[in-house]
Amino acid sequence: MINDFARNGTAILVTTHYLEEAEQCNHMSFMVAGETVAEGSPSSIKASQPGQLIEIIVNQNQIASKVLKQHFEPWRISIFADSLHVVLDHSEQEINQLTQLLEVNQITINSYAPFLFL
Repeated sequence: MINDFARNGTAILVTTHYLEEAEQCNHMSFMVAGETVAEGSPSSIKASQPGQLIEIIVNQNQIASKVLKQHFEPWRISIFADSLHVVLDHSEQEINQLTQLLEVNQITINSYAPFLFL
């Protein structure tokens, strides 16, 4: 229904925490603590972001998040549903550090891979 309204020229304001939903919009604005931190089309925002987003599936999301936030900048780590999303600048080198940190803390890594946006 939202897409039908938009196709007919109606402006739609959507608020969501899910990027899959936000990517359906023509224009996006990201806010943190009431301040706009990024604005533009989905493709321009993605192209301007640093690093690579890695999706990691572990057996203990909360503990894994706390461990990683002690070693990486906290904004780089977020829990997303049943996975962790981690932004790495040099994923080839940093993924080894990340997996070692989790293994030392007895957190099982079920899988990890670059996160692909729609």
